[in-house]
Amino acid sequence: MGIVFLNVTRLELNRGIARGDERAAALERSNARLRLLDARLSSSERIQRLAEQRAMVLPAPGDVHYVRVRPRLDDRLAARRATPPGGALQTASLPAPATPPPSSGQAAPGPAASPTPAPPAGTGSPGLATAPSPGQG
Repeated sequence: MGIVFLNVTRLELNRGIARGDERAAALERSNARLRLLDARLSSSERIQRLAEQRAMVLPAPGDVHYVRVRPRLDDRLAARRATPPGGALQTASLPAPATPPPSSGQAAPGPAASPTPAPPAGTGSPGLATAPSPGQG
């Protein structure tokens, strides 16, 4: 009885190991396909070709600058410029409504009202009052 139990246990372990090996082989094949796809998609020639198709150009060597971090100032500027979620959608200008062509006997309408321009960057959303942050004069 003990020998039969040991043989059954050993067979179950071998079956589990075989399943694990099959799974590992499938994962290795999948990883190899993903590595190949990654290599194709991240090739610099492909990226440059796509950038050229979108009218992007490489900057001149002197045009690239690093951002200087200013911890005491940057946090205040970020807080002042913060807008509620969807705030950018509220400040976007909408196209002017189409005006029908004048019919005979009616005076031509005046110039179409232009949409309200979005506020300059850093001024916050319209209608929201911004208070100076503590420690600011």
